[in-house]
Amino acid sequence: MNRLLVTALGVAIATTPAAILLPQPAIAGPSSFQQTCSDIKVTVAGGKATITASCAKANGQKIPASLAIKYVTNSNGVLTLNPQDADGSFAQTCYAVALDASAKLTARCKDSRGVLKPATSLVLEDIGNFNGVLKYAK
Repeated sequence: MNRLLVTALGVAIATTPAAILLPQPAIAGPSSFQQTCSDIKVTVAGGKATITASCAKANGQKIPASLAIKYVTNSNGVLTLNPQDADGSFAQTCYAVALDASAKLTARCKDSRGVLKPATSLVLEDIGNFNGVLKYAK
């Protein structure tokens, strides 16, 4: 069914229900830092996980870089991406944390009863190398 939408300027625009765009949630993209960084590692200290690497600047020079892992949660023994978890709380209840060259994070995490579950993994999203500095793209 076509509808008329009247703008603030008084202009009528014919629309269909599908033509009206509503805000959409942001869609995360793959991380790209691993393409220009080497010696990629993850360390855990004080319940926080940090990526360390040697990352190229625009001029090609490699410099040390690091970034605290955010938005990853332990959900009953399974690593999950959670945009609400800006602290990256998974490291408080996960062990044997590792990061491979494709930005896949792997760990063994405790479930809600405290039982250590088999290894779980996920690919980190939206992390980039910005002239030798690791940052989340959003």
